[in-house]
Amino acid sequence: MTPEFHGYIKLDLNLYSTSPRYALGKVLVRISYNKVEILNDDHHLVVSHSRLYGQYRKSMKWQPYLNLMAKRPTALKYTSFYD
Repeated sequence: MTPEFHGYIKLDLNLYSTSPRYALGKVLVRISYNKVEILNDDHHLVVSHSRLYGQYRKSMKWQPYLNLMAKRPTALKYTSFYD
């Protein structure tokens, strides 16, 4: 994955946020017609998204990033999370 997509997984040309903890790691993805669930190696849920249809859309869940933002408020300044 290219650097501008750290913290996301790419599925059907759409992006889904993961968690800072898994930004450069591997995750598992469970896909259904209406949901995309990102799981860790132990098959525990990291974050759940509504499935995006179309192309080049982003789904961002901020909850996993709240600790990071509290510790370093400018940590997201150089990311594409604001698009």
